[in-house]
Amino acid sequence: MDGFLDACVQNGIRQLLDVRNNPISRKWGFSKRRLSDLCHKMKMEYHHLPELGIPASSRKNLGALESYEELLDHYEKSILPQREKEKCRALELVYKKASALMCMEADVAYCHRGRLAKELAYISGLPIKHLKTQ
Repeated sequence: MDGFLDACVQNGIRQLLDVRNNPISRKWGFSKRRLSDLCHKMKMEYHHLPELGIPASSRKNLGALESYEELLDHYEKSILPQREKEKCRALELVYKKASALMCMEADVAYCHRGRLAKELAYISGLPIKHLKTQ
């Protein structure tokens, strides 16, 4: 958690957009309530946008990168087009403050936030920067 928040601060992030469908975690600090509290202490806003996540039932039996790519392709082609209102809400937030999309996978290659970031960047013209934690 320290490395994650430090990466946010070092990159000028002022708000965190949690795009997990179900914001729970076994890792300390990454569950919604604790994360919201920590962000508040860091003077960072926290917003949970569950509609931009992938339901847990769709994430079962994921293994090799190929299975993730199939899921992410499905997300990009079938789920995102149905989430116009939620994408607009995310864009409203990103236009106001430097933001980071946050999900459960550290590696963006295995996470839907990369596809979501690409979609939001396409609509807004804003650049994407993937944060690396120490």
